[in-house]
Amino acid sequence: PKGEFHGGRPLLEFAGCLPTKQNNDAVLNAITGQMERAPPVSGNHIIILATVSSGEEAKRISDILLERKLIACASIVQDVRSFYWWKGEVEHSSELLLVMKSRGELLEEIVRLVRENHSYEVPEVVALPVVGGNPDYLRWIEESVEIHRKGDTS
Repeated sequence: PKGEFHGGRPLLEFAGCLPTKQNNDAVLNAITGQMERAPPVSGNHIIILATVSSGEEAKRISDILLERKLIACASIVQDVRSFYWWKGEVEHSSELLLVMKSRGELLEEIVRLVRENHSYEVPEVVALPVVGGNPDYLRWIEESVEIHRKGDTS
């Protein structure tokens, strides 16, 4: 119902979402941080994105990183169309996108290995912080990768 207030705040309406009290309570709780909190996980999880030229290249890079326990998972998104500037010209390419899950402490080594095993002169390798998620999944990421300390040769 338009114009109704909850806790001194107007009800929020979203496209495709009926403005029910339950929907609005969930949105307000999420915005104000009043949602139920799961037990904490370490909080240094990252998503790494890298575009590649072929399925073979995606598999090769994923295998290298998985074998070294630098990533917990790699997903391959096919049929990515990229439009970008390269050497003064606008280029159009069909690519695949690797979406990899790991920990921030491992990013430097991940970037180094992707660059060494990539066909592009300047490969895209970017990391995004994970600000939350399923605590069980985040713990699985932690358990799946190995953090190597400087000077550790194992």
